[in-house]
Amino acid sequence: MIAVVFSGFILSFRKWGTTSFNGAQGSSNLILYAFLFAIIYFVFVASQKFIAAYLGYECTLEIWYFGPVIGLLITFMSYGFIPFLYLGNVKLKEDPALRLGKFRYYLNIKDLMYVGIAGPIFVILFLLIIVQPLYFLTHASILTDITIAATWILLFSSLPLPKTNGINILLKSRTVWLLYFIFSIGMFILLRQLDVATYIAAFVIGITAIFLIRKIASSNLFG
Repeated sequence: MIAVVFSGFILSFRKWGTTSFNGAQGSSNLILYAFLFAIIYFVFVASQKFIAAYLGYECTLEIWYFGPVIGLLITFMSYGFIPFLYLGNVKLKEDPALRLGKFRYYLNIKDLMYVGIAGPIFVILFLLIIVQPLYFLTHASILTDITIAATWILLFSSLPLPKTNGINILLKSRTVWLLYFIFSIGMFILLRQLDVATYIAAFVIGITAIFLIRKIASSNLFG
């Protein structure tokens, strides 16, 4: 809950009044963005927990103590133009009851990479399959806000910083991380345009990249 409110504040940093401070407007935007963040992050974390359980692990969210402070500092220094969301990463604990067959009593780095990639991929699918088609039908501003918030999450979670998805992926494969990072930047740019042409491009590139990352991630050719 604290992470949701904190992230809602960062995302709504520039929405506390236009020419002067407006507490009522800012509070309503804080509630709105905290709610939107909760939806997106539920998709993000739930998908990671699902993949982790499939691989035989219990999955919990681990946040670096200095992460929120760094995020708030960057947000203040950029006057809200860079709403830096330091979301942390997942911590896996082996659970023999969840795994079929003989259980290996150690953490497989490749499994950590799979779980790390799952969150961003499901957020992208959430935008491509649900949010943006609804936007084209309704042009509702709340769907624009969801897209903006989700793309920030997608971008920042790909950075190889301490206690992030990005560093988990980099630990297993530099090639997969590089593709994942480039893919995140591309999706960040395309999905924010909110027009049909870039949506089609994002859909084609997104689905292709997901299959490509999945193929490389499951390959033994890359360390």
